[in-house]
Amino acid sequence: MTAQAHPDYTTEAKAIPDSVEEMRQAAAAIIADEQPKFNKPVLPTVTVNNRQLRDSTAEAVAALHTANDPPEIFVRLGELVRIQADEDGRPIIKELSEAGVRYYLTQAADFVRETKKEIIKVSPHRDLVQNTMAAPDLPFPPLRGIVEVPVLRPDGSILAAPGYDSATRLYYRPAPGLTTPPILMSPGQKHAIEAARFLYNDLLGDFPFVDDASHANALAALMTPIVRHAIPGRVPAGINTATKAGTGKTMMQEMIGAISTGRWTPMYNPPIQRDNDAEWSKVITAALLNGSTIVCFDNVDGLLQSPSLSSAITTKVYRGRILGLSKIVDIPVNVSWFINGNNVRLGGDMPRRCYWIRLDALMSRPWERKGFKHKDLGAWVMENQGQLITALLTMARAWYIAGCPNPNTPKLGSFESWCDTVGGILQFAGVEGFLGNQEKMYELSDVEGQEWEMFLLAWQERYGNAVVLVKELVDEIQKESESVIKDTLPNELAGALTKKGGSLARTLGWALPKREGTQFGDSGVHLVRVPKADPQTKANGWKVLNSLKSL
Repeated sequence: MTAQAHPDYTTEAKAIPDSVEEMRQAAAAIIADEQPKFNKPVLPTVTVNNRQLRDSTAEAVAALHTANDPPEIFVRLGELVRIQADEDGRPIIKELSEAGVRYYLTQAADFVRETKKEIIKVSPHRDLVQNTMAAPDLPFPPLRGIVEVPVLRPDGSILAAPGYDSATRLYYRPAPGLTTPPILMSPGQKHAIEAARFLYNDLLGDFPFVDDASHANALAALMTPIVRHAIPGRVPAGINTATKAGTGKTMMQEMIGAISTGRWTPMYNPPIQRDNDAEWSKVITAALLNGSTIVCFDNVDGLLQSPSLSSAITTKVYRGRILGLSKIVDIPVNVSWFINGNNVRLGGDMPRRCYWIRLDALMSRPWERKGFKHKDLGAWVMENQGQLITALLTMARAWYIAGCPNPNTPKLGSFESWCDTVGGILQFAGVEGFLGNQEKMYELSDVEGQEWEMFLLAWQERYGNAVVLVKELVDEIQKESESVIKDTLPNELAGALTKKGGSLARTLGWALPKREGTQFGDSGVHLVRVPKADPQTKANGWKVLNSLKSL
């Protein structure tokens, strides 16, 4: 076949220029002459004067919709948004301001003002921009979140094509330089076992896990961001904890982030005032609004207790206030949660919302350990990110292709879908121990539960099964002589002793109903309400029993 010259390219011979300046001019002429002559796209025209605003708005929205291919404008939380990079190159979701909408309008259409004599080109005016943003039915694709590596879809397929994915409503923006080895279309159990062995030995081999369960849970933590969008329900928080600083818990979290995003995990510091739940809510809301794949709270020390964090982990839609504004938003929760700290203790409802990855190097200076398989694990992870992702996806795909067999692993209430998916993938790949340390975690980290168990046992020792009024309990605690009940007060009740004006009575009146029927410890000690126990005031009374069977 004879090659045909492009009709817009010149093939005429040219004389060799004599000077550098002539060479530059000749080069510029050749470049200009050899550019293919593409027709400039004809943009629709929107006339903005002498018309109803609704008509010009409809034309502007239609022009935006037509020009939004491939999608750059999305709808999230009922607002127009786009994806842009922050100062570190991390893609985040940003709400479009008036200036942003005006920018896209000027790219999508020509706006003019018509007079009897001429047509004048103008910019879209503010009323038009605001009306476009306020349109009730915005014809733009809904955005659920951003991913930076290939992830699993709910049907077991893999989202690997960059750009917007209508099936998951995710935008895949590959991490810079990411290349992944080919992923088998139909991997079997043998391939899953090989992938798990690679991750278990080459990636996790240098971490001093306390037990097999922590080792398996670390692999579950790696898997969770990759399969998060295939899980219809909620996911619990992974607790990376160690007995001493320098053991590797932060490296563990950074490694999870490096694999699932191509960069180190951004860490959120807990609020300075840990008991200020409004501050927790602000931090959580900001993290979710950014479209983060991972939300991690680092350097957690002491007791971790936050109703807002507990709610965010167990809800599909989180309601929070935007920082600096009075605006309340409902944000879909599709992140993976992690918490780092030394000997993290859990209060409130946190224990049943977490799984445990515990490290202990069994030495006084764990940061001085030597003999690692990888001298620089962080660099090795970044160099092998694609291979690590492929291993995780191979395990997940193999389990799906096998029909998603149900695992016989422990379950966490409210997180059944996560347990079945991640537990099923691990078990199919031959990984044992998943969630095998839950009881130990409850025992060691649920400080509040331990405090209430001791308090109720002391109560029972003092009163037996008798009905006790709150005022009687307050008198017992506040008397000057020694009291076994006073000595075992939980922290939240003990704090009320230092306050004036009947604070302890109010605190008890709030704390006792909240724990009604909740069993503590092996004996199942718990509170039982007795309505109208005081014949004069009709106030409720309380008694303590062992196990609910004794009611």
